[in-house]
Amino acid sequence: MSTLTELYACPICGKTFSRKESLAKHIARRHGNMIVILRATTIINRLQEIEHQLKIISREIDRIKCILERLSEEGRIVVQQKKEEAGLKTVDSNLPSFLQDNPWLAVLSKRGR
Repeated sequence: MSTLTELYACPICGKTFSRKESLAKHIARRHGNMIVILRATTIINRLQEIEHQLKIISREIDRIKCILERLSEEGRIVVQQKKEEAGLKTVDSNLPSFLQDNPWLAVLSKRGR
């Protein structure tokens, strides 16, 4: 009659062990340097993925900046056109600051007509 025992195989060389602790000691003793290299490789791969994602995000930010600059420029043009359409005149600099660029001046000046 045979009893089934669980075996633990070394993922690097394939050697089998009956106890988990023995496998752990074997890996540390025989393949310790290799594990460090494997972990370093994993970290390097992850850093490369992060670098790639960062490049994508940077491109997206640049694209958004361009869109915002265009919108800002279009907004300036629209404001200029509206000022020209409204016939706003430059105000004499001798006026007090509360009267300069005061939108109520246009309203009040139309009332007197």
